[in-house]
Amino acid sequence: MSYNIAGEGGFRPNGLSKGALLLASMLILMGAAAVAPSLNGIEEEFGAGKFLTSMIITLPALSVALFGFPMGSFADRIGMARTFMLSLAVFSVFGVAGYFADSIWFLLATRFVIGIGIAGISTSTTALIGMYYSGEERKRVIGMQSAFMGVGCVCLEIAGGILADIAWNVPFLIYAIGVPILLLASYGIRDVRPRSFDDGGMERQEMPHRRSVMALCYVAIFVAMFVMFTIPVNMSDYLTRMDVSMTLCGIVLAIMGTAQAVVSSLYARSKRRMGIASVFLLGFLLQAVSLCLLHLENFPVTCIAIMLCGMAMGIMVPTIVSTLSMASPAGSEGKVMGIYSMVMNLGSFCSALVVDALIESLDFADAFLYVGIAAAVFAVAAALFGSRMNKKAV
Repeated sequence: MSYNIAGEGGFRPNGLSKGALLLASMLILMGAAAVAPSLNGIEEEFGAGKFLTSMIITLPALSVALFGFPMGSFADRIGMARTFMLSLAVFSVFGVAGYFADSIWFLLATRFVIGIGIAGISTSTTALIGMYYSGEERKRVIGMQSAFMGVGCVCLEIAGGILADIAWNVPFLIYAIGVPILLLASYGIRDVRPRSFDDGGMERQEMPHRRSVMALCYVAIFVAMFVMFTIPVNMSDYLTRMDVSMTLCGIVLAIMGTAQAVVSSLYARSKRRMGIASVFLLGFLLQAVSLCLLHLENFPVTCIAIMLCGMAMGIMVPTIVSTLSMASPAGSEGKVMGIYSMVMNLGSFCSALVVDALIESLDFADAFLYVGIAAAVFAVAAALFGSRMNKKAV
């Protein structure tokens, strides 16, 4: 790689850099967030079945799962900044294209391509944070990144719900948000060469059981997204049975993003952070309780359940990203974060397929209950595995 070293006679990350990275982080989960309240309208508009309609949400996740690692390798070769800006352009163009869709197949095609853009944004954004910042500052920015992901869900789901009440295709105009972020990035984002001897580098050299830790993080983000994605994909139909409007549906879904943003922000500021085993135990138990509460099919309880799931993501996402960032070998940040994006979105895609099958054979309430039980089992397993690694490291 032929990048400039940040801070040495050239580019130095500044406020514009941080702003562009954090605003772009809002888009990482936007593949589903903005148009989730429109699913009923899309199904009625094109006469598509539930499976094809649900693919509007899941296809971007599948695309990221397929292109996450290739985009990471691509970014390592041509540079994170170029990948970042090219991905923002793809995201905006093909996101807005959904507004003009005249068939379900055209819409599905644009959703698949937008996933490629999200793969590039997710990979390059997270890698650039790890390359621009080190030590406690890196941990704070990663916590802020998770908070902005939550804020993105809040703003986009509320806006998507309001716009979906106007027409099914209006929420697709929200994807134009990538344009101003691209303009900001053109001034604040530059390629850098990873520094080998900062405190982040020392952390990488001294991390015991690096591969095992990274494997645990990859499995954990897969399961976390599998459980979390159960909610936005099905919430439109779930709340419709309670005679809830799409605007209110968007507001309810925004509770998750709000909880994630608040918890991530508080966790980033805390100097006493839990170990990885404790984080996974607490996080997956919160998700388990959340899904089990949805079994009750009560609107106030539903709001509480969604808040608990957001809190779980608020502590797990920054912990996983920070751990992977510290474990990444210098020069391979793109590949490491590409795999992260891949397994994260593979979890979302598998969730839609598996949970949809459960709902077809059972019901919403029972499907949520079974997913919640599975999350509780994984909470214990991940905590035991993490504790075992900690003991070996001592």
